[in-house]
Amino acid sequence: MKILVIGDIMLDMFVNLENVDELYNGKMSEGNSLFSNYIPEKVHVDLGGAGLVARFCKSLGVDVSLGGVVGDDDGGYTIEQICKEKFGESDLIVSSEKVMTTTKTRFVCEGHTILRINEEEMSGTLNDEIIGDLFVRVNSNGLDFDGVIIVDYGKGVWNDSMRISQFCDSIRRNEIPCLISTKYPENAMGCESDITVCNLREMDSFASRFVTIEEILRDRGVLAVANKLMCDNFVVTCGK
Repeated sequence: MKILVIGDIMLDMFVNLENVDELYNGKMSEGNSLFSNYIPEKVHVDLGGAGLVARFCKSLGVDVSLGGVVGDDDGGYTIEQICKEKFGESDLIVSSEKVMTTTKTRFVCEGHTILRINEEEMSGTLNDEIIGDLFVRVNSNGLDFDGVIIVDYGKGVWNDSMRISQFCDSIRRNEIPCLISTKYPENAMGCESDITVCNLREMDSFASRFVTIEEILRDRGVLAVANKLMCDNFVVTCGK
């Protein structure tokens, strides 16, 4: 089975601390980065966002291709190298100097995240030229996939419902099952996906009211949202 995961790719960085004081004790000289005080053994990087979804699929024994947009920077280069190591390719990763790679750095102590720093550009929707390059690469293999997972974290790839709808149309024409995982259900309206997934908080926002877990269990309040999205199946994750 071969799956395409396409969407907002991020770089997750973890700095492991032996104690909380270690976060504050280091002195940084002017021009040094935040990580200049930490030995490399304490820093771990991996794929986040759509990359995390791809990692999960890979762990289930699925052949995965990951598509998305990264910046022409150190973070983007790191993502491409990780993709080659984990998936054997990075052909569907578009690198652009017009984009900054989204990086989330977590400082972890005794299994708990005590600080997270996000480095990103809130520039909205990526321009059509960049996304056009991505879609050309995806379509160049004839969409030879057994399934497609669209991942929307609002970082620019899918910030336009028309963009998701058009891509879903091409997927349906090839009779490929499609799942949409989104932080913004409104972006998936009218896409007619096989499955649409969002979490409870995001569903509250889309439904313009608080939706209880009890309602979800009784399928009340969910059906109206599912009908708006025009999806065959609607999944709401509730967390702990």
